[in-house]
Amino acid sequence: MILAGAEISNIPTSSITGDIGLSPAAGSMITGFSMVYTTGDQHATSSQVTGKLYVSDYGDPTPSNLTTAVENMITAYNDAAGRSNPDFVELHTGDIGGKTLSPGLYKWTNTVTAPTNVVLSGDENNVWIFQIAGYLTVSSDVNVTLSGGAQAKNIFW
Repeated sequence: MILAGAEISNIPTSSITGDIGLSPAAGSMITGFSMVYTTGDQHATSSQVTGKLYVSDYGDPTPSNLTTAVENMITAYNDAAGRSNPDFVELHTGDIGGKTLSPGLYKWTNTVTAPTNVVLSGDENNVWIFQIAGYLTVSSDVNVTLSGGAQAKNIFW
């Protein structure tokens, strides 16, 4: 899942597996997905997303569900930000394209780019935390592949 508070921008075409959530910003702050939404619906769809798009100004119970999700995101963020001993600092000066990343805490003081595919390799219990002070920019047609049993629920950007 992608969850953000202010904006989600896409330069078509992406292929995202999972849901997208945005709160407290309005649906107009998700751009580049050619979303299909009918007023009052709980979610929107997009041909670029295998999943659903949820925004705080959509139908009930979406607003309250997103409030809870954002509160949990803030708790996770504060936990990650409070970790003071990163395993990797300024790795590859922020260019992670073509790399296989092992579990751990990663920290960058600037923008991180993925111009080519990235692999996260570890088992089902491993955790990846990416502390990025700038933007995360993923190029078109780039895949983030999980290997060795790695699970998306254990990855925090």
